[in-house]
Amino acid sequence: MLGSALSRLLGYSMDKKEYDRLWSRMQDEFSNLFFLNGLRLLRAIASLSPSSELRGPSKPFETLLDGVKQSIRATGIGGGRCEEVAQAVVDLFSERDSEAFSWLTDLAVKYVSLCSLGLDASAQREVIANLQSIDLIVDTDVVLSFLSEGERPHQAVKELLERWRKLGGTVLVTPPVLEESAYHAWMSDFEYRDVWKLLSQLKPEEVPRYVKTAFVRGFYRAANGNYSRRRWEAYVSEYRGSEPTDCGKIEAILADEGFTLLKEWVIDAAFAKQVCDAIYAIREMGAGAYVPKQVGDKVARDGRLVAFLKKCREARGDGLHTAIILSSSQVLQRAANRFPYVLGEPAPVWPIGALAYMISLVPGVSMTLSVVRNSLFDEGDSEGMDQVARLALRVIRASTQYELGYSRRPTLKRALMREIERCATQRGEKPADFARELVSGAPETEEVLTEIIANSVDKMAASKHEKELGKLRSQLKERHGS
Repeated sequence: MLGSALSRLLGYSMDKKEYDRLWSRMQDEFSNLFFLNGLRLLRAIASLSPSSELRGPSKPFETLLDGVKQSIRATGIGGGRCEEVAQAVVDLFSERDSEAFSWLTDLAVKYVSLCSLGLDASAQREVIANLQSIDLIVDTDVVLSFLSEGERPHQAVKELLERWRKLGGTVLVTPPVLEESAYHAWMSDFEYRDVWKLLSQLKPEEVPRYVKTAFVRGFYRAANGNYSRRRWEAYVSEYRGSEPTDCGKIEAILADEGFTLLKEWVIDAAFAKQVCDAIYAIREMGAGAYVPKQVGDKVARDGRLVAFLKKCREARGDGLHTAIILSSSQVLQRAANRFPYVLGEPAPVWPIGALAYMISLVPGVSMTLSVVRNSLFDEGDSEGMDQVARLALRVIRASTQYELGYSRRPTLKRALMREIERCATQRGEKPADFARELVSGAPETEEVLTEIIANSVDKMAASKHEKELGKLRSQLKERHGS
């Protein structure tokens, strides 16, 4: 089962001896990963109880998973393609509809159950007793997952928040989150125009790889094979306002679902700036670094969200009420954890898996196994995909002449970068500036972009036939010009 899944991701079958070596290493790595992730989730829950002595690693799941990738890569399994093999192992966790993922998550639930032995009885009682004293402040990813059935954790988030409200819990949505959700709906139209021809070729598990925006992913699920412009307009009009910040339609949906929408809110602006600085440091964006406007806006919203959490906790000085941010953003989790003396306990930002497991502890609350196990791996998109690489993957996937395993994308990205650097040097430009020109959509860059992608694929030995390369170039031109 895992062997066939890896072969599909790589685009080729591994030698049996190599796979046996890999499987032996994977067993050790998965055991460690599941155990540490279980402790991490339960550490958040235990932080509700000052008397709890449960201590576990605070590293986000992304970091734990990257450790698995580096460890497997260091074995050299796969020879010159060892990085691709390690990437394929990590990619197993993103294939939510596969048998391999079901097997992995069933195993993970057992490990988390073992970790819960460290959650002492008094801590569990306090968790249940204080459940209604927690206000959930949901991040944008949670709202988008709730709204869009195309998001991987959609069903889990929907069921979790419904259970939470039935238990008397409050779910708060702040203005920045509403604005960002509205912006996602507005911008999704641009991606739809770029991918609508490809949608009919994709399998459900492939959609998150090639489609970036939540609402286009949701459209794929809701369209039932009809991806026409008219069908798209009918779908997105339920969420999209008259301008990028118009969140009226999304507000109405969330209000009907029982969310508490905050119209007025107060934050500590100075502390928000500190959080923003922490996020830039985590993203390795130092002073003077180029920051795209979209990234800068996102960082500013995250800073204000954590600053609002600070105000909420300060306003509840009696210790009987608290607030928690629910988010799959690992950057946000790491940034908030840098201010323990300002934000105090409990853990300021919780992954969805921690909330799912906490609710499952409540007597009489029925939580389906699929929700719990999927929540354990709801950690957002940890991989930043640049626009050139995403476009290249799309056109290769649409090609009938070339096949490239999805887990070979690290090699593809390096090949693209070498081609971009070569062309930029010839033009006397900086590679970063040249890359932005390539994805701008200007007619004069279409031929250059086509050549760069085609040459990169060819140098990866996906094909050595000039005739096939010519066909691919024609398809790339048609694809980019659509």
